[in-house]
Amino acid sequence: MDEGLDTGAVIKIKTLPIGEDEMVESLYKRLTESAVELTLDTIRNWDRESAVAQNDAEATHCKKILKSDGLIDFSDAREIYNRYRAYTPWPGIFTESGLKIKSMLLEEENSHGDAGIITHVDKESILVQCAKGSLRITSVQAPSKQETSVVDYLNGKRIGCGHPLV
Repeated sequence: MDEGLDTGAVIKIKTLPIGEDEMVESLYKRLTESAVELTLDTIRNWDRESAVAQNDAEATHCKKILKSDGLIDFSDAREIYNRYRAYTPWPGIFTESGLKIKSMLLEEENSHGDAGIITHVDKESILVQCAKGSLRITSVQAPSKQETSVVDYLNGKRIGCGHPLV
């Protein structure tokens, strides 16, 4: 035991790759399963294990996640998609108007255009251009409303291609 948080010697380390489209909930599940395996293995082999000092140069720190961290501005599609993967279900991601993006995919990450503009609408989804890249959005939730398909939301707002997603 050491006085600091996540400091002191380590008995075992295991790294897990994060899938390209993996959401935080599935990553938590895999990390939990891995932690159980490591804990049981350590207990079973306690007499043969020895602790090794951590390399502080490899340490990373994460600040406390706040609700405001979910605010997006359609600047970079990859960054927004990674926030979506990390912040779903809480705090989620949302626009300045409070519109929550509930389901999305990274469409592509190389195009450049006007941030937040709807460029395509089909029966199930829309494409929204970011300053860099674009996102395919399938469901949203307006403030104080139920989650709905993004196409139904657009129809209710009477907006479509060429308009900003608000």
